[in-house]
Amino acid sequence: MMDLEQIDLWFPQQQQQQIIKNVSARVGSTHTRAEYFVRLWIYLMLKQIELDSTNCQKQPPFQALVPIPNTISCSHREAAWMI
Repeated sequence: MMDLEQIDLWFPQQQQQQIIKNVSARVGSTHTRAEYFVRLWIYLMLKQIELDSTNCQKQPPFQALVPIPNTISCSHREAAWMI
């Protein structure tokens, strides 16, 4: 399981904060929920890279959050750990 520092490496805090503001404004969620949503999305993108052998060469940082093409298994425990 990766730690939060790895998430910040792959998607820096400054970029995260911009998306959190957009999610909060557009969806009308709280800042905290938007923050959890963004962290979980980054985590799932990283998990997808680990599962997809063709993306093993991908290097940080991500330029943007993109749709995840496949279903990715994530337990409640994993999701709770991310927050």
